[in-house]
Amino acid sequence: TNFVREYSAEITEDGRFSLTSTVYRKSLEDEIQEGSYVIDITAKDGYGEETFFSNIGVLTLSKALKSNLELAQSTVNPGDTIKIIGSAQKTSDELIAGTVTFVLDEETYQGSFTEGAFEFEIDLKDDVASYSHTIAATVEDQFGNAAENTLVFSVTPIENSLSIILDKWEFLAGEQVEIQASLIDQAGDEISKDIDIEVKDGRTTILESTIKSTDSITLELDEFAEPGKWTIEVKSSSLESTTEFVVKSSAFLDIKLEGTNLIVENKGNIEYTKKLIITAINEDQQYTLERRTNLKPGESTTIKLVTALEQGTYDISVLDNTFNDVEIVDSRSILEKMGDSVASVTGNAVVSSGSSTSNVPLVLVILIVAFVLTYVLRRKRNKNLKVKTKREEEIKKAKKYKQGLREKVANKLKG
Repeated sequence: TNFVREYSAEITEDGRFSLTSTVYRKSLEDEIQEGSYVIDITAKDGYGEETFFSNIGVLTLSKALKSNLELAQSTVNPGDTIKIIGSAQKTSDELIAGTVTFVLDEETYQGSFTEGAFEFEIDLKDDVASYSHTIAATVEDQFGNAAENTLVFSVTPIENSLSIILDKWEFLAGEQVEIQASLIDQAGDEISKDIDIEVKDGRTTILESTIKSTDSITLELDEFAEPGKWTIEVKSSSLESTTEFVVKSSAFLDIKLEGTNLIVENKGNIEYTKKLIITAINEDQQYTLERRTNLKPGESTTIKLVTALEQGTYDISVLDNTFNDVEIVDSRSILEKMGDSVASVTGNAVVSSGSSTSNVPLVLVILIVAFVLTYVLRRKRNKNLKVKTKREEEIKKAKKYKQGLREKVANKLKG
């Protein structure tokens, strides 16, 4: 090293000397480095004779200071003032004067002190970031000796805004609604805190849950979910937000063929009121059947093709469904046929065109009605006959009673 310092001392008569001094700077730009330095001595006597003693010892230089720093508060709010209390001294515990430098969030703050003690304040910004922060502190004296410390404190987040995020605003019944809340603090950063979520279909609560504001929650819409506007409400400890999404109306039928029966189910979320047009084609002719539906969501009905078509093989088409080579075989009993005929009158009627078989149910209905009327009239007539016979008997009894009274009176008069 090129670091050289020279010092002088007087040699006593007994050949001893002592020296006390500081390691000084030659200029302001001169930097004293830590490390070990060799000590050489050149001794002169009264006659000018010199003797050089090389490497008689080693001097170790340390630039370390002792310092102690602490914060008045370890948890603060945005906009608060941080107070730092500290002290500094040499390793020999001698108090010093110097400067202190603080670096916080890439900003530098400086101050000076005397007699080894200091207090310093830093004003936080209103939009300071939440949670943990570190202050790097450096204490330095006039000789370049220094000590470094770190201080850690936490900023309590302030809720600034709460919003609801959806990937879209219109949904079909049966779809998934992914709900994401966004809770933002004073610095514009997301906060992870518990929030309450409530989803309502009109006045009915469909979903109620508590999640972290940084998480999302998925709502599975029922296949018959009520169409219209739904509301989502989220609440944090100090904020709340509400938004709406729409469940779209859907009207569609699920149609299956089981044997000779069409099973029709309303898979939509509104009542299905359109007429159902069924086309049946065989080798000879085409038949068109109409069926009134009026099915509420989730309701189903059965259309018995055997009641409207002659026996044979058909290709059946209804809406977007086609069933090929459907064999119609009428194996019903008389009672079953009569029941189906009554059902066609009291239920949703099937009207067919292009086939004379459409008159069969009508004939059966006429026969049934005639049978019912005959039965009712016969019962009424029998009832009337019974009433008439009963009245005649009562009249006969009354006449007989009167005749007996007359005979009794006559006998008494004769006596």
